[in-house]
Amino acid sequence: MKNLSRVSRCACAALVAAAPASAICATGAAQAQTGGIATEGGGTAPASGTAPQADQTPTTTRVALRRAEATPHRHLFDNGGRARFTWQLSGQGRVDVRVEVVRKADGKVVRAYRKDAARPGVAYRVGWAGNDGRRHRARVGLYYFRARRLDNGRVIRAGTGAGSRWVKFYWARFPVLGPHSYGDTIGAPRAGHTHQGQDVFAACGAPIVNAVGGRVQYRGYQAGGAGYYVVVDGRDGLDYVYMHLARRVKVSTGDRVRTGDPIGYNGQTGNASGCHLHFEIWAAPGWYEGGTFLNPAPKMKWWDSYS
Repeated sequence: MKNLSRVSRCACAALVAAAPASAICATGAAQAQTGGIATEGGGTAPASGTAPQADQTPTTTRVALRRAEATPHRHLFDNGGRARFTWQLSGQGRVDVRVEVVRKADGKVVRAYRKDAARPGVAYRVGWAGNDGRRHRARVGLYYFRARRLDNGRVIRAGTGAGSRWVKFYWARFPVLGPHSYGDTIGAPRAGHTHQGQDVFAACGAPIVNAVGGRVQYRGYQAGGAGYYVVVDGRDGLDYVYMHLARRVKVSTGDRVRTGDPIGYNGQTGNASGCHLHFEIWAAPGWYEGGTFLNPAPKMKWWDSYS
């Protein structure tokens, strides 16, 4: 039986060698010719240097971005939300995709998300919280999302119907909601001391929100000075102080507060003339803990420009 089996295989191989390309001795002979590599359609792929046959299934998958849109187009760090990128492919077949968050200033990929076997016609979504790959806060600036194929590294182009993929990323927001004007800043003379913050005048009862995410370090009242005030230990290492608040303070000591969370309402408690927010920023180690007060005006006016 063993000798007969060897003879049969040899005869079959001889027939294959002598037959035209379209002739097949047996399934085993065809796999021997091609190397036995399975294709997506269930056939076999040609061996190296062998021309593909007419009945073989193409292995190249052609896809494009049918839908590609980032929302919202402005994202604040630590505000409890994420910049979301919704994408959808058009074309045929499945493809492994890497979605990248790219900083426009230098083209650096700060985060990446993988989706294997993505199918055309299915909407996928990724959410970016504003962190880089090491979970640190990304730089302020303009970012965009792009999709890249994992099999060949090529960026998947967007079709004409795709939306905007850009996101403006910021660390903070302006703390006063509604119309406002600027008053005294740091260094203005006061009885026995100099002004250590920035005054912002607004309507009595105007909402005051948290500028930078962190934790409430202290909430108190000072009759002859700050009135109702709140100190937030920011996630960026700085302390933020809100003074002359109306009685309805919205937070308590120890509360975790995010960027844009309600702090209280604009008032004139303590030693204040007219309803206004007195806002201070302190460097580490913090407010009356060995830190020094900083000039908040440049930051506040920048926050004001986009909030």
